[in-house]
Amino acid sequence: MMTKTIRTYPLSDEEYAKRIYELIIGDDIDDCDVKGAFEALQTLTEREQYVLSLRIRHLQTQKIVGQKIGVSIARVGQIEHKALRKLRHPPLNRLISKYKRQKWLSEQEKLKNRGVVSMDLCIEEVNFSTRAYHCLKRIGIDTVRDLYNKTSKDMTGVRNLGRKSLDEIIQVMQKLGFEDWPLRKGADEAT
Repeated sequence: MMTKTIRTYPLSDEEYAKRIYELIIGDDIDDCDVKGAFEALQTLTEREQYVLSLRIRHLQTQKIVGQKIGVSIARVGQIEHKALRKLRHPPLNRLISKYKRQKWLSEQEKLKNRGVVSMDLCIEEVNFSTRAYHCLKRIGIDTVRDLYNKTSKDMTGVRNLGRKSLDEIIQVMQKLGFEDWPLRKGADEAT
């Protein structure tokens, strides 16, 4: 029977950054951008930073953290969940996943030099507003290809996706080089 060694000492900056990456991006990254992770952590409130530090870096239980800051166990879980949700927000996710993005950008640059636009571009990497991003995710759009295959009829029933957000999506797609995007024609006919 194997026994696990429980670490009782604080994690180093690099280990802490890796753990944040794992929680937010969901991948185990060998070489992560510690600076990017700490920049993203700076956007959180002091309380959220403290709770994450105690929970992730110092491996404290919710009960112990609750006693230290004077709140219930459930409230500690809420603070931790809110902090991680903030870090998963697209603009911060971009900051945190800088390492992955640099690798992806170099691949995209090679495609661009050959005159090819990648249809497999994740919508997280496209500069949509928060509202447009969440509307697209709500209907299961993860890549530019998914969006390209949608018609105006598909998009009209999406909750919180109004004319302004739809115009923004159309503009972004045009900037990506999709001038002949079918939704554009459908959107013009609908008005």
